[in-house]
Amino acid sequence: MRHEQRHLEDRISMLETASMARSDDDDASLAYMSVTHSPSDASSVTANYLPKSEGRDGGQRNPSVVSLRSTREDAMHHNRSVNVWDRGALGVVVNFAAVGAVHGVFQSFTYPFLAIYLNMDEYQAYAAERWMALPWMFKLTFAILSDAVPVNGGHHRKPYMYAGWTWCLLWSLLLVVVPSPAPYFENDRVVNDDAASNGGGYTAIFTLATIGYVLVDTVCDAWMVQLAHHTQEGHSEPTRASIEKIEEGEAHEDYRSQGFVAVVATLQAAKCFGQMTTTFLLALLCNSDVYGGSFAWSLSVHGVMFFSVLLCGGAIASMWYFLVEDTTLNASKSHSLELLASLRATVSHLWQFIHSHTVWRCIVAIFLLRVALSYYATSTKALYAFWTDISPLMSNLFSAIHAGAYGGIALLLLKFFQKSTTAGRYPFRWISTSSRRYLLSLAIGVATAILFISNVIFTLIPGLRSGFLALPIEQVISACDAIAYFVVVFVVVELADPKIACSSYALVMTFANVATPFAVSLAQSIGAHFDVYDDEYRGSGSAHLRKQMLLCVVMLVVVRLVFGFAGIMVLPHDGLHAKHAEVACITYNKLSNTQRRVVDGLGVVMASGLLLWAALMTLLASFETTSCLTVAGGEGC
Repeated sequence: MRHEQRHLEDRISMLETASMARSDDDDASLAYMSVTHSPSDASSVTANYLPKSEGRDGGQRNPSVVSLRSTREDAMHHNRSVNVWDRGALGVVVNFAAVGAVHGVFQSFTYPFLAIYLNMDEYQAYAAERWMALPWMFKLTFAILSDAVPVNGGHHRKPYMYAGWTWCLLWSLLLVVVPSPAPYFENDRVVNDDAASNGGGYTAIFTLATIGYVLVDTVCDAWMVQLAHHTQEGHSEPTRASIEKIEEGEAHEDYRSQGFVAVVATLQAAKCFGQMTTTFLLALLCNSDVYGGSFAWSLSVHGVMFFSVLLCGGAIASMWYFLVEDTTLNASKSHSLELLASLRATVSHLWQFIHSHTVWRCIVAIFLLRVALSYYATSTKALYAFWTDISPLMSNLFSAIHAGAYGGIALLLLKFFQKSTTAGRYPFRWISTSSRRYLLSLAIGVATAILFISNVIFTLIPGLRSGFLALPIEQVISACDAIAYFVVVFVVVELADPKIACSSYALVMTFANVATPFAVSLAQSIGAHFDVYDDEYRGSGSAHLRKQMLLCVVMLVVVRLVFGFAGIMVLPHDGLHAKHAEVACITYNKLSNTQRRVVDGLGVVMASGLLLWAALMTLLASFETTSCLTVAGGEGC
């Protein structure tokens, strides 16, 4: 059933995990610096990772206050435009595309290989996807290491990217050279009764390889944040005359293309289009009967993993020639005491960062929005499996279209923001205006309305139950969800502290990743109260079944609207407050020491609880006796 409905999950799979591992409609998807304008501009951008910054008078500022003033002064001093297509930064684009492409390889290949080629049990294939999603939940660990521990002369980014790609390449290469087992089913007959026994080893290798490109994705996020902040802080506010020139198309293209949103949208689009390319290729190359398809030929696991080897190797080569990291202020810390001090300073800086009222509002908003976008109606999986004629090839091709749609939305938002230079450079101001909030609300509202109407039509009108109608509708819904997703990404990049670019961005986005298993548990727990069982879908369905399905859809609408609009309302009204007010929450500072400890403790307990919840659900999904639990993504024991 899962293989026939893969289009439904992909509507969610782009939401950070891009960040994400493979999922399907039984769960929901659990599914990324300092750079110079050119190699000769090696000192144009720097990042200060020290716990204290010196004032103009030579004194030291309070280390408990997170200040971005020195970073902004450096950027203004080196007032140069950033072009991600220049040689010194082109490697960032290449690596974003490579992360998306490698993610597309593993995401597209894992389920058909484990569940169909090896004939593993349903819960085992599902658990494998959950294990591959787990590294995304712990990106913050990689991020802190990147910010705190420089390697080889002060490099905070490139060595970790080399390590991540090399790690992924080695495990992919292992699968290329190791003999693969025969498929369970081939040429209309069973040829390997024991194929499923190989599934555990492949799951472990897939998960280990995922750790490598998740590390690269984490460091790439830091490049994106610092590139975007350098662009934003490196220019003064535009004049009325310059805005009019841009609106009239008279401004130089470089000036229009190097804004804050241009950097973020270009890099995110590169990741999406990379995933689209490999998803499309594997849809065509892995469609024989051994993968549940209809072609007479297909790639083996060796061929698929060779794709991964080529992508990892190409990404490594691109960093040699097209990626320049400035290490002017990042002195090498080789002594263990210096490394420990740097690690403590980074954690302290991050601790002060999360004390901002703006940061917490952003974290809560992202969590609520992700729950809204990841929640699904449990009746929908059976509706697509039994009442629509969707072949594996069609489902996979639309999965590729889905990834491309996200990239297209990113570029469309770029064009939209370029209509106003101020909005393009300061997306928090965009999100704070009432008219733009209404537009964001409209995107979520339209997606929810289409979901409701399409499910009602497919439930009540048997003649319209067609995959050719269902799949395009899913893409329209995904486009609306993509608008909400990318607006949130702009907000998080704006909010991230360029001094700890990797850690601050990863911290906020971690809450988006852990929201997905929470949404899965919520959806399955609510769906368990409705009589929507697979054996009742034979034929057109009884009146009782159709009523229960409609109630499931009503709950879907309620959850999406409540969580979605709550997230929109919680989003910060003034994100630049975090920049110009030195990111120390005034309300928090007025609390007594005891009250502060209580607030800090509650925050740590909630964050730790969500991470433990994700890990526990993965563990429960791995065993046959517990995989049926609704909280673990099952349908009830």
